[in-house]
Amino acid sequence: MTGASMKSARLPKVIDLLQRTACTAPELAAKVYCTERSAQQMINRLRLAGTVHIQEWRRSGNVLVAVYRYGIGTDAVKPPPLTPVERLRRFRARESLDDKAFRLARERGKRLKPRRDPLVAALFGDK
Repeated sequence: MTGASMKSARLPKVIDLLQRTACTAPELAAKVYCTERSAQQMINRLRLAGTVHIQEWRRSGNVLVAVYRYGIGTDAVKPPPLTPVERLRRFRARESLDDKAFRLARERGKRLKPRRDPLVAALFGDK
């Protein structure tokens, strides 16, 4: 008997959990005590059967993660990825005051032209 035709013992737990609450694949794996890959395979099997749909998309860092729900429904539309400007705005919104001051000082330092010490210039020349 192959592994694909064997019935999963955790599948009823997955169905019960998804009926009660919406979960991402990593959350489902943690609650059902299995690997993320096997949780995703069970979700894919249920999606092919048409019993699970994507309720929403949740942002985890810079990655969009699907939130699954048991039942017949249409999949939520995946939002477009953040543009580099939006990503920079989000990063700077979480920046502390010390980090912002350090970043601004570094940017000011990049604009400064280094000056030659007059004594070194007198000894070794201007260049």
